[in-house]
Amino acid sequence: MKIALLSRFKKSAQYRIYFSYYRWLRARKIKKMKPFELPAKKDDLLPDLVFVVQTSDIPLLHWSLRSMCQCESVRGNLVLIGDTDASVKALTKHFNFLKDIEILSGEKLVNDLPVEIQRILAKWRASRPFGGYAKKFGATLALNLKRSFILSDADVLWHQSAWSDLLHSLGNGEKVVASEDVQPAFDPQTDDLLEGSSVYASKPLNCGFIYYPERSLIDHWKSTDTVVIEGLAEKAHSHLEQTIIAKLAGRGGLSLFPITLVETSQNDIFCFTGQTLGKIRHYAGAKDLFWRDV
Repeated sequence: MKIALLSRFKKSAQYRIYFSYYRWLRARKIKKMKPFELPAKKDDLLPDLVFVVQTSDIPLLHWSLRSMCQCESVRGNLVLIGDTDASVKALTKHFNFLKDIEILSGEKLVNDLPVEIQRILAKWRASRPFGGYAKKFGATLALNLKRSFILSDADVLWHQSAWSDLLHSLGNGEKVVASEDVQPAFDPQTDDLLEGSSVYASKPLNCGFIYYPERSLIDHWKSTDTVVIEGLAEKAHSHLEQTIIAKLAGRGGLSLFPITLVETSQNDIFCFTGQTLGKIRHYAGAKDLFWRDV
């Protein structure tokens, strides 16, 4: 009994020391944020790179964009979407040193969606505690009505030049290409109720870094989806968004980036040095490692 208690105490102490260090590291990196320049050369053949963020994501986004700029000599169009009017103002203020970027309002974008989908999003936003995912999903769905793009979460770092390999993975650009998750993160009820192959029948996708061809989501939205999703939105599951995207993308064709290109991993958790395999890494569930690696 004493040995077991001692072991648990040691592990508890290790956790506290580890996460205290990374809280300190995060604060230090935030203080070190400075203006940076985008790659001078703009290539119109590259897909738009889009971020949908809330105000608290801005430090992550700052370092994410800086990592891309350090690794690349070219860029496509850069689009920053604030999920509220307040976040739009915060983005505009923070990134005033960047020229030739788009800053859009997610709240205004969703006005372009069909009325029944806007109704679903309103119910979803009111759901607790996961209503915030509706803002990102709505902005993504609305922007995708008019253009193709890569959507990146803010907790993504570029470790090497990747645009050439990304274009190769996109092929003719006619189907969704997502990053592969470390394990399935879906809602079983949503999977059962929406038509189509089970999301558990293939490798799990992660929506933290994903390419959407224009109208690749809305064109595969069925009338039956509206009824099902509206019911689910009233008490939204944490993985409702990702499950909906996996089902819609699966209907139109879906592939995954190789993990050597886009990695979502927690293999080096509790390590003080990174062991990243991918040229791009999404730090899903491991933001402490993000601050270690910036």
